Amino acid sequence: MALQKTRYPQWVKDYVSKLQGELKLAHWTINFGKTYCSDIAMAEISISPAQHTATLTLSNEWRKWNPSVMRSTIAHELMHCHVNPINELAEEHLEELAPRTAEERKMGLNYVNERVTDALAEMVAPHLTLPRLPVRAQSRTLSHALSHSRTLKSNKKTGTAGRKAKRPVKKRAHKPAKKGARKK
Repeated sequence: MALQKTRYPQWVKDYVSKLQGELKLAHWTINFGKTYCSDIAMAEISISPAQHTATLTLSNEWRKWNPSVMRSTIAHELMHCHVNPINELAEEHLEELAPRTAEERKMGLNYVNERVTDALAEMVAPHLTLPRLPVRAQSRTLSHALSHSRTLKSNKKTGTAGRKAKRPVKKRAHKPAKKGARKK
């Protein structure tokens, strides 16, 4: 399956830059991928440690995240930049093993890497700045608004066509059901 292309807004890039400073990674260059990450992850980071660069991608659900989830997810991914040297050293020793054994050990190493990175991020994230999410446009449909046809009918009566009537709308009194009547 091909990954869906995207562009990350400037406020997300600015927020990542802020967290870089707070996590002592200001000397790193964090780029953003041109796609969302794979469906199995909330975010992914690809690291080039010798150049102190990394490429970050977020899941296509990132816009639905609350500030706390965004902070902890990005903190987790950035924490990989600190933990990565340990992985590199361990992977160098895996090259000496038989391919099947090396693959099994690498899977174990990746598992431990994620657990350690997650624990560090969980410990640090509450002390980091929360993102200031942009205000989303409010829906023009309100649950308490009058239906379109009723609004037009009442506006025609009062001569305020196309605008909300200025007089209050009378509420209907709830009539009790007649005996023997079926309730819906």
